Amino acid sequence: MNSLSALFLNAHIWDGQQFIFVPHFRVHNGIICHSGAPEADETTLNLEGGYIIPGITDIHTHADFTASDSRARDYALGQGVTRQVTGLCGFHPVYPESTSRDDYIIYTGFLGDTAMLSTSWELFQDS
Repeated sequence: MNSLSALFLNAHIWDGQQFIFVPHFRVHNGIICHSGAPEADETTLNLEGGYIIPGITDIHTHADFTASDSRARDYALGQGVTRQVTGLCGFHPVYPESTSRDDYIIYTGFLGDTAMLSTSWELFQDS
């Protein structure tokens, strides 16, 4: 059996509307799927009636400036959020070349520390 596969026993799973009790289900390559009995070399975890939900996509965040901050990511993950939609506020950590840095710092003054602002998408690093 693939090391990215595990059989979970005795869990409540969120189906998008309610929790349903499932006596067993398999997670294979990050996807929850129903399946049969455990295979010989498969990891099996008994959740003893615990609850499991898929990763949550937060479609209204104000994480435009904190998306690359590991503390902010850890906080979101702790709440079950695995994806965030940003850019809804009209703010972002990269500003157009046609805007002066001084004007942009005034515009984003509410942030306090503007040291993280870049001048182009090329300078914005994926972390």
